Amino acid sequence: MVVELAGDTTLEDGVSVSSQTFSADVTVNSPDVDPIEGSGSFAEILRDGSESDAFEWVALEPANLNNIFRFTNLEADAQVFATIRDLNSTATDIEDFDVTAAGLTSGISAGGELQITAVELGDALVAAGVLDADAVSITRGTVEFTIEQAPGSLQVRRLMFNADGAVNSTAEFINIP
Repeated sequence: MVVELAGDTTLEDGVSVSSQTFSADVTVNSPDVDPIEGSGSFAEILRDGSESDAFEWVALEPANLNNIFRFTNLEADAQVFATIRDLNSTATDIEDFDVTAAGLTSGISAGGELQITAVELGDALVAAGVLDADAVSITRGTVEFTIEQAPGSLQVRRLMFNADGAVNSTAEFINIP
């Protein structure tokens, strides 16, 4: 029996394999069995905690309206990843940026609360070389968080504040069971 898998199973530096769909081609060639050939897709492979949602129009540089992401009930050993799409300064999406490895989750409180500003996220993307620091305009896009931890009552809320410091909460939040 020959089985060929199609999909990216390569891990680099311990980075988790991203969510994706795998397919297989199977050929059975045995004197005891009639030849069988087939192909198809497996169910999509998702990382733990991959239920997520996206926040649109997030400025990754200082702007008139800035963003803070407030995580609650985050476990101390949780892995946090960010995917950034629809960037106005580049056509390239940033997939599965390891927020934990970038050091942005080091401030998790004993109660599981963490705050990350969009500017801190933008600075980490520039430091990692995945976002151009010399972008002509304000770099904004859609930010999606993936959190790897046991199911529970994790929430991610987006708070916005303007140039005079007024903080506005939005109804946008991720509720990961």
